[in-house]
Amino acid sequence: MPESFLVSKTIAMKPCQELEDAAQSLFAASCAVAVCSHETQALLNPQEELLVQGAVDKRKREFGAGRHAARACLAQLGVQGEPVLLKGEKREVLWPEAYVGAISHRPPCSVAVAAQKAQFRSLGLDIEKRGRVEAKLWRLIFVESELAWLRSQDAEQGLENATLLFSAKESLYKLQFPLSHEYVDFRQARLEHRGSHLAAWLPESIHERFAIKAPIEVGFAFTRDFVVSACSLARDATP
Repeated sequence: MPESFLVSKTIAMKPCQELEDAAQSLFAASCAVAVCSHETQALLNPQEELLVQGAVDKRKREFGAGRHAARACLAQLGVQGEPVLLKGEKREVLWPEAYVGAISHRPPCSVAVAAQKAQFRSLGLDIEKRGRVEAKLWRLIFVESELAWLRSQDAEQGLENATLLFSAKESLYKLQFPLSHEYVDFRQARLEHRGSHLAAWLPESIHERFAIKAPIEVGFAFTRDFVVSACSLARDATP
């Protein structure tokens, strides 16, 4: 059994409910989590519709589900009405001024998390299909210490944990980007497995300039089909 499975939570429910419960378990109670199926006919604001104009139907459904889940999170936090969630210059979600959040898509669902900016500086969330990161891709994604850890495992275990590390790096990217507005390559982030969580380091310049305490803790959980990773920077998370 893969080492990471020993600390994961497998929930025997429908996929979207599994993902929502797994994500909720990884964030503080003050964070709102919501999920929306890609089969839902989620309504978009006309400005949002322009963002996916010309996209294939699959992308439109995914985008709509993500925006629907994000608005559900904001509603849980007391936001009135239907806030419009546009995109920034680098395709990042533009949340209402007093809030932070993250969205992740993976068929059949989109999952979102949001919190008040007064409590959190940033949030990161990612979902991936278990075992999808093949060994031929590892050198493009992982640093030597991560490669050594993965290669010490059998083939199945290595695929599972490679996907876990990949997901964690995606979460980290979403966490740091609203602060730095900088592209961080996969191999610029370093991860270390510590049993119940992953310890993570971004480029030193980002830790220093934005007062991000190192290492960052990245939580994770497994459902029957997916791995979910999550991280957050609370307002007091400074050196």
